[in-house]
Amino acid sequence: MEDRLKFSEQVAMLNHLRNKRLISPIEYGKIKLFIKKKYKIGIYAME
Repeated sequence: MEDRLKFSEQVAMLNHLRNKRLISPIEYGKIKLFIKKKYKIGIYAME
């Protein structure tokens, strides 16, 4: 459960960076994929 919380926090921060246009869409995709692999979170957890 703790991994999901950390995952959610990191994705929220990543979305904030994207919304402020501090990272490009390509960087956003790569970082999000890295976070998913790190916490072994599937597609269904992302929704």
